[in-house]
Amino acid sequence: METWQVVGIVVDTHNWFGGKKVNIPIVHIRKIEWSDSLVFLDINKADIDQSQLFEEDSYRHLPMLK
Repeated sequence: METWQVVGIVVDTHNWFGGKKVNIPIVHIRKIEWSDSLVFLDINKADIDQSQLFEEDSYRHLPMLK
């Protein structure tokens, strides 16, 4: 049996920081409003700006990103 777990989300900051994508650990997710497509985090914009960059090429081997 294959298992997986979500460890973070990718935030596209195109409206704030010129289009970079960053990794945000799931511990910072406070609420998800599925009906409005909103995710609420417990960190501020400065923390998001300093977050680890999402390196898409590192994940290209995964079927969902091909």
